[in-house]
Amino acid sequence: MRFGPKGRNREAPVVQFIAYLASVELACHRNDPVAAHRHAERIRAYADQSDIPYLHVYALFASARAKTCSNARAEAVRDLQAGLEFAAAANAGREYQAHLLAELSYAQYGNGLFREAAETARTAIEMARDRHHRTAECLASMVHGAGIARGKRTVVNGVAQQYIARAEDLFCQTGAALLAPRLETLRTDMTARLH
Repeated sequence: MRFGPKGRNREAPVVQFIAYLASVELACHRNDPVAAHRHAERIRAYADQSDIPYLHVYALFASARAKTCSNARAEAVRDLQAGLEFAAAANAGREYQAHLLAELSYAQYGNGLFREAAETARTAIEMARDRHHRTAECLASMVHGAGIARGKRTVVNGVAQQYIARAEDLFCQTGAALLAPRLETLRTDMTARLH
């Protein structure tokens, strides 16, 4: 704990950023990119003022989520790739890698990089299963299903539907309401391609 001006208690940046990260997610859920960017900027400020490497990983993640919300998906892809690279180089934020990969796959899909999205999602699914990150597995499963449905082959359609079913099961297990709009978008896109 730190003491701020006039002796008031101030929590350390590693504690303060958590509320802003949740605020980024909520702003994205409400489709409010202005608020998402504002909250992501606060996390960036905390990361810049601290020497805590994993805070930088979360700052890149928050920035990418805000950019995805504002349809700047190519920039989101760059931020998420930078977050993954920083996490690996600094050996920090590795517990969040499955989430970073799942979000990267979603941003890639939204950016029209369907093959890359499916490959990234497959990696995210494997990592999420190993680490028991069901929300990351949920999003990645939906992206993987939608990505392989782009193949428009009958054999692929069955596999795509299996991934969608797994994502829906995980959604019900986790109650991840914040994923609902993104999952619905992917489900709608995939269903259009399967029929």
